[in-house]
Amino acid sequence: METIINQLIEKICNVTGLLFYPMSTTIKRFTDNKEALRKLQNDYDLSFRKEILNREMDDFTKSVLISFTCKSIKEFINQAEILGIAINNLTETAKPEGLDDDWLYFFMNKAAMITQEQMKFTWGRILAEACENNEICSKTLVNTLSLISRWEAESFQNICKFRMTNMNISTSEHKVSTYPIIFLNKSFDGYAFNGITYKGISALEQLGLISIDSHKEFVVYTDLLKIRDSRNSIEIIGNRKIEIGNIIFTYDGYLLQKIIEPYYNNRITEYNVQIWLHKKYQVYVNGIKQNL
Repeated sequence: METIINQLIEKICNVTGLLFYPMSTTIKRFTDNKEALRKLQNDYDLSFRKEILNREMDDFTKSVLISFTCKSIKEFINQAEILGIAINNLTETAKPEGLDDDWLYFFMNKAAMITQEQMKFTWGRILAEACENNEICSKTLVNTLSLISRWEAESFQNICKFRMTNMNISTSEHKVSTYPIIFLNKSFDGYAFNGITYKGISALEQLGLISIDSHKEFVVYTDLLKIRDSRNSIEIIGNRKIEIGNIIFTYDGYLLQKIIEPYYNNRITEYNVQIWLHKKYQVYVNGIKQNL
């Protein structure tokens, strides 16, 4: 694992010009310890300020240099912390050398601006996942993640509670094969109780993570749709098309949902099954035929 960690640090240094080498042996310790990280930042801030203040130059130039230096240090710390999270999530099969240079440069530049702790965790997870599969995150998704707010991220997680995966589509295919099964017009109060609001889904649509059609439901064109949540296998038999609700993931949304932890609520599955039954589909859950 140490070899893989060093390969990731070396790759980032070579591509971005960031000098993680001097702290490569202690970066995990620093990023795991928030107090040590804050002390590192404060120590650098003070040392640079003292050096600049002692130089012979006008006050305006000193202020500009201090501001620029402090900003650069904060950005470096953000990048180091995200790198530390990525290191914690690396596996033995990771291949950092396979990371696309342009993508990595773009990713690290955007990572410099991420200050919220939960979002740093997401970015670190993405970097670790990208070492396994360099198609896990597009540049457009990186850009979206640099713009997304905390409540928008929470709204996306709430939508992911309702996701089911189409077992007819191979994971090797570059297709959206996971759907948030949400029938907005059936019980919007119930969805609001689970954190799904028009404000939230509208924001996520503007960010390019989902598509919404509140008047007409999206469909999968098949006679038999095999899907699963985190615990159940469900078969839906229809007449050439099966309705799956008013929201679908875009490809970027599909990529992002892959790093969201699995969630299960039996009421969600039961509710969806009842809707499909009312639509006159035949539904089987774990091989057992369901009835109204």
